Amino acid sequence: MGTVKDTSGKAIKGATVRASNPDASPSQFASATDDKGRWAMIGLRSGTWRFTVEAPGYFTVETSAPVRVSAMPPMQFAL
Repeated sequence: MGTVKDTSGKAIKGATVRASNPDASPSQFASATDDKGRWAMIGLRSGTWRFTVEAPGYFTVETSAPVRVSAMPPMQFAL
């Protein structure tokens, strides 16, 4: 879970957040942000995931991040 905002801090509605990890099953997840820029994914397994975040009119952001099944702080992306 986390948020997607623009560089001025304004929430981006309808951004797509994708996560992929070829070592996990399932190996891909996707989520869209709500009107407050919030997104969530249920079912991510522990491991290193590649996150791709995109929205029309913004640059695409890609990053890898470790995911733990236990409580994890929200991820924040700026486009």
